Amino acid sequence: MPDFLNSQYFLYNLQIHQFFEQTPLDLGTLEDFVHISPNASLAGGVHVGEGTHIGIGACVIPEVKIGKWATVGAGAVILKDVPDGAVVVGNPGRIVKYNKN
Repeated sequence: MPDFLNSQYFLYNLQIHQFFEQTPLDLGTLEDFVHISPNASLAGGVHVGEGTHIGIGACVIPEVKIGKWATVGAGAVILKDVPDGAVVVGNPGRIVKYNKN
């Protein structure tokens, strides 16, 4: 699994934030086939599962795990873990349905 620093993904205007200067920066991980749209904001320690799509302007707080083949809607604010295959929208993010795999 590639991490943010070693990945070959096209990450246009991706923002990665460190909230606590006392702790080392954990950039998190991106699994294969992840799509991150422009202006998405991922805080440190985020794990993004295989095949996940993150919409334009979505915001994910630190230490959140987004499951495999999940979809995060544009502008969503993700405050807690997202299960595999879930479609999450809104602020705060809530599950509206599950993708058919």
